[in-house]
Amino acid sequence: MQGNVFKAIIIFLFVSIFCQSARAAEGAAATSTSGKSSTANPHADPVLCTSCHTSVGGGKTALLFDGNVSRLCLSCHDGKLTGSEAHPSELTPSAEIAKNIPSDLPLYDGILTCLSCHDVVQRCRTEQTDAAANHNFLRTTQAFSGNMSFCFRCHIEGNYRPFNVHDQLVGNKLKTDTCIWCHVNVPRVSPALQESDSYALRSTSQALCNNCHQIDAGHPASGVHINSTPLPDMLAYMYAYEIQSQMAMPLKQLTEYVRAMKKIPREIPLDQNGGITCYSCHNPHEEGLFPNSNPRAIGAEPKHAVNHRLRTRESNICKACHY
Repeated sequence: MQGNVFKAIIIFLFVSIFCQSARAAEGAAATSTSGKSSTANPHADPVLCTSCHTSVGGGKTALLFDGNVSRLCLSCHDGKLTGSEAHPSELTPSAEIAKNIPSDLPLYDGILTCLSCHDVVQRCRTEQTDAAANHNFLRTTQAFSGNMSFCFRCHIEGNYRPFNVHDQLVGNKLKTDTCIWCHVNVPRVSPALQESDSYALRSTSQALCNNCHQIDAGHPASGVHINSTPLPDMLAYMYAYEIQSQMAMPLKQLTEYVRAMKKIPREIPLDQNGGITCYSCHNPHEEGLFPNSNPRAIGAEPKHAVNHRLRTRESNICKACHY
């Protein structure tokens, strides 16, 4: 379990830094290693050749730092003047990695340098047809998309697959190491709904979900939903909506009946404070973990979801809480 968690964290940080540094290289301020300050990116700017070269037109034989490319690149790409880089340089790849390195990603005396992945020279040429598509001049014919596809030209993708917390079953057997990603202990899974059972989460639902998921600005949770506490009238409607298919009376009348009985919803779980949270609308559990007779089975999907794991029997989950 610890190995899976560690790998998931490393991959998350790796992707974040890689994407940030790729964009930072274009717009960040740079300081010329010749001592001249500049607010412009020296790449592809003929006026700033001396940021890297001892003389204009000197080519690769006239580089600063005595031709040490890694030192030259890191004089700007140090995490301060521009974004920090996700991949170290000046490494000798292991035999396992070396056999997977394609011929168009050159090593220099068997050593991985900045130039192994980045074709800096292409930005010195007069033609810049691919500058926008490949703004960090990777040695690839494919446009940079912000993901790790370029990394897998050398690295085996299967070895870096992120940990999927929703992968909770092997056949019909519970994967307990997945449970304790979110729960302090392995919860009891029973066919019937056990409201008295504590979820025993390691943190708040938002904190746990935000480990992997980033909420878009247009997401309902970015507004009034998250952490809000439904009023008694809404709670009554929510429960009435759940059981409507089993009852003959109209929804409005059923809601009045439920209100008098002081029933609370079961298919839309609230947090420990009675508030709306991530798992109120999204079912984090894999399909098959709970039997279909359990209200908490609503919205469960396989390991890889296609409907955002929404807890609804209809296409519009809003109807589960709102008239």
